[in-house]
Amino acid sequence: SDYLSMLYELFNNRADQFIHDIARRLIVDAAQRSIELFDDIFDQTTEDMYDFISVLPIFYQVGIDLAPLSKKYREYFPTRLTHRYDEPLGTALHTKNYDLLLDIIVDASFLDYAHKVLPPGLFNLPKSNYQSILYGCRKLPFIHDQDNEDDFHDQNYYATHVVCVLTVYGVAPLQQTPFTQSVYRYFNKHFVCVRHELDDIDLLGECLQCLKAYGKGRRQDVVEAERYLVSQQHDDGSWRNPPEDDDDAYDIFHPVWTSVVGLHYGSFMTV
Repeated sequence: SDYLSMLYELFNNRADQFIHDIARRLIVDAAQRSIELFDDIFDQTTEDMYDFISVLPIFYQVGIDLAPLSKKYREYFPTRLTHRYDEPLGTALHTKNYDLLLDIIVDASFLDYAHKVLPPGLFNLPKSNYQSILYGCRKLPFIHDQDNEDDFHDQNYYATHVVCVLTVYGVAPLQQTPFTQSVYRYFNKHFVCVRHELDDIDLLGECLQCLKAYGKGRRQDVVEAERYLVSQQHDDGSWRNPPEDDDDAYDIFHPVWTSVVGLHYGSFMTV
């Protein structure tokens, strides 16, 4: 699902037709493989059911026939679960577990988007609790700084994914609310640290994407960070974080994903 989410963000980049067309072709190829290898890709677990739901709007919006996937879904996930994160959400908010909160808002946003996009009745989806989750998160303070490295890392990625889910990964404009304003102030406070102190290409790309969603694509520090990001591209076209001999698939493609999206993301909103 991460691979398809990456392609979907690139597919939504209508300003660059070349990237858009390549992303669409790869999504169609992935859809065909998912139908052929469904039993090998997905286990009959709640986690995999949510992963499957997350890719359905992507397939639908590139014109994939969902009837075979609807049949697979009904046969393979016979037990309909309701809210995956009801109890963990309360714990995560109380303990300020930003890593868990990231997972919660991302999964809830995918489910909510599926409800909005897919044809009614084609999939018997669990009920969406996305709005109640956002309501719970809206006053959560950002309490960590770079002195607390691990928690600061999780908090940063939580903040970037708040913007991602609120824009449906680049589909919708970012609305101006007290919640989005508080996240913007957080980016403003820590962007210098992300650019100059943290050796994290993935996070820099995501922060660029977020600041552009706030309409700050022409700000001097954002333009400078774009130039720096371009300078970090390798001869094979990739971006990588140390250690560069890491062979984990996600660690290989994620910095490429965030760099390309961060560089190409369009501005929607002025704060």
